[in-house]
Amino acid sequence: MNTIDTIIARFESEGKHVLARALDRTKKLTIKEYSQSLFLYQPSSEEIEPELTEAFLYEFRKQGLTEIQAQECLGQLISQRSLQCAHHVGVVQSSRMLCIDWLTSLGLTENEWYMVGAFSGVPFSNSSRPGRLSFGGKEMNLVPKTYQDALVFAAKIPNKTLEQWRNIPDSLRQALPSPVLDGSFSHWALSILAGITKKVLQKDKVLYFDVNHVVTRYIISILKKNDRQHPIYKILLEPKTQDSILKKLGTQLHFFYSTYDKGKYQKQESLYVDGMGFRGEYNYHACDRDQLISALESGNLCPATFLTFTALSCLNQFQCFGSFSQVEYLTKFRECWSSLPFLNKYEPLLVPVDTLTTAMFPSDPLVSPIDVFLGEKELPGNENDILGEYYKTIWRD
Repeated sequence: MNTIDTIIARFESEGKHVLARALDRTKKLTIKEYSQSLFLYQPSSEEIEPELTEAFLYEFRKQGLTEIQAQECLGQLISQRSLQCAHHVGVVQSSRMLCIDWLTSLGLTENEWYMVGAFSGVPFSNSSRPGRLSFGGKEMNLVPKTYQDALVFAAKIPNKTLEQWRNIPDSLRQALPSPVLDGSFSHWALSILAGITKKVLQKDKVLYFDVNHVVTRYIISILKKNDRQHPIYKILLEPKTQDSILKKLGTQLHFFYSTYDKGKYQKQESLYVDGMGFRGEYNYHACDRDQLISALESGNLCPATFLTFTALSCLNQFQCFGSFSQVEYLTKFRECWSSLPFLNKYEPLLVPVDTLTTAMFPSDPLVSPIDVFLGEKELPGNENDILGEYYKTIWRD
């Protein structure tokens, strides 16, 4: 097995300097020490934009929270301004994401919520396997082949999901929310994730929500205000601003994801800005306020990573915990934000963008969350373990 220093040196040689530094500065901490350090961040702004407040509350209610619970979660988010963003939307987390949930949640008190803003801007064919359920060494695909390259963001629950759901063990089916035909796949999947995580972590206050849905609702609200000085308006509708961003981040920066039909199959594609609008191979949306609002409201446009983190990290000072890819690209995004004069008042350089949360249990790296949920396995972590050992397990070959 590689040593942690060998792994760090390899990432340095590959140009992944942010990841290498994050591993190096945390490798000797215990799990508990690092999890507690995650929530020490204090934003310089006491409030977040009202449009984002309403977007959060809307999604919290969609995930089944009561009004009191939703307000409690919002208050904690505003105060801590920290959010776990390493996950993709899916019906069950991977063994690595289970370890991330455990590690992050240890830094919270019993009365605090563990909140995950999961990313739905991925196809069902993503390596995170959003539409697959693993249990007892088996894997079940809950979506049809026609969905495999479809975007999770706006996907509706198909007949196959209902058919497959009837085939899972009673002990699992009866303990988790049932799918509803044509309901939101994202909302259903995240309610399952919350149910699993509550029992596995033995924590009642757990919330998973779709961060792309939040940012979509936020962008719609901003565009409807027609405030030409708002950064989101400038980024989406001003060619000069778009040119400045592309000079920093390259012309292949994707702003949105969308879907298209190819025969009986649905496919996802990325949309890039071309000075006139947002273009993919099959989809095009002009830089027009009303057209963008309509496309966002219909679910035809899903904000990609740059817009998502501009809304959260830059404009509202959220520390977004993430895995090894996120700390690299979020650092590049911050360099871009800090170069744009109209973003100076948001103080983007004060927001941490390299808060790494990644780990795998050394004693059982591939432990199944479902097996722990059903009581067939124990959660294999120890808060007094050294974090570096959990890093080594990820890159053990």
